Amino acid sequence: MHITAVTTEKNLDELLRKLNINLNPAELVRIRDATLEINPHLRTEGNFKPGTVIMLPNLEQLDLNALTNQNDVNTSSNSIELIINGIKTHGRLLIDELRLNSKKIDKSAKLLRSLKKQSRSTESTEAAVLAEKFESTLEAERAANEEALNSLPREIAVLQSDLSVLLKNLD
Repeated sequence: MHITAVTTEKNLDELLRKLNINLNPAELVRIRDATLEINPHLRTEGNFKPGTVIMLPNLEQLDLNALTNQNDVNTSSNSIELIINGIKTHGRLLIDELRLNSKKIDKSAKLLRSLKKQSRSTESTEAAVLAEKFESTLEAERAANEEALNSLPREIAVLQSDLSVLLKNLD
């Protein structure tokens, strides 16, 4: 079995096409099934996320040399390091998303306070309606921020769990 850390491939089919040049569709399906059998977590994933790790089955049809000297996939002894870096990178991406959402929420909150003040001072119906719209936008952004915050530990745990399973399978 080979550990593979993927950083630019979009999905399993794209990766397998790169590894399996000149295979007929039936052989490609067989290799895909073998890969999914040892990587059940890929069944529920759509596109790969940064740092996605998979194990490749030991099949003669896999041309692992097709991966050498390329930046997107690595099956060399450096794979463990790539996986760890993938987990760190994905965590940083989630944290950046959380910070961006926090800034949007703060900006929306300031605008909302300003609009509410303006609507009270001018007794403007339009400003009151606009303030309500901003309030709903603020709530949506808060929900998105909370979701990102809550998903961060789960996402990292999944990546670490995948690494643990892959390492067990190598033994």
